[in-house]
Amino acid sequence: MSKRRRSAAEWQTLLAEFESSDQPVAEFCRDRDLNQNYFVKRRGQWRKGLATPFVTAKLRVSSAPITIQVQDVSIRCSAQTSPGWLASLVTALRR
Repeated sequence: MSKRRRSAAEWQTLLAEFESSDQPVAEFCRDRDLNQNYFVKRRGQWRKGLATPFVTAKLRVSSAPITIQVQDVSIRCSAQTSPGWLASLVTALRR
């Protein structure tokens, strides 16, 4: 086993590679000449850094009507109106 120092970026690459592999830790470390105990330690540190607390999101739906003005035509519609339909309408009005 080599005593080579790896950069943080190299460790991140190795750990991401391990996470996407289906190899057991022992095999992964043996194939890459890594100290298994140190690898497990670094993996634990990395995983703690990846853990982010969940934040509760609050969705606010606007009920205010939408007003679209194309040239001299003004159209009011609800906020639930399909954006695709509105785009088609505006395109047709511009002709």
